[in-house]
Amino acid sequence: MNKALTISPADLRNAILHIIGEYQMQHGYSPSRREIAQALSLSTTPIQENILILVDEGYLTHVPGLSRTLRLTEKGVVGYVSHE
Repeated sequence: MNKALTISPADLRNAILHIIGEYQMQHGYSPSRREIAQALSLSTTPIQENILILVDEGYLTHVPGLSRTLRLTEKGVVGYVSHE
């Protein structure tokens, strides 16, 4: 029987911050939601849900309706660096 890999919401959000931070450092712009989902072997639905939570909590900003506008806020950078 295959058991699905489970990840806590906090760990998922930390992973999203990490992926965004690393991608921005390497490429100079944000990853797409699909690229984040692929990096975590998930669908885009939980990624989008958790991105919205990270925006609401002040870890990320974005421009609604435009792609690749995710940005770590100062709080997001601190969260990203503290989990390295």
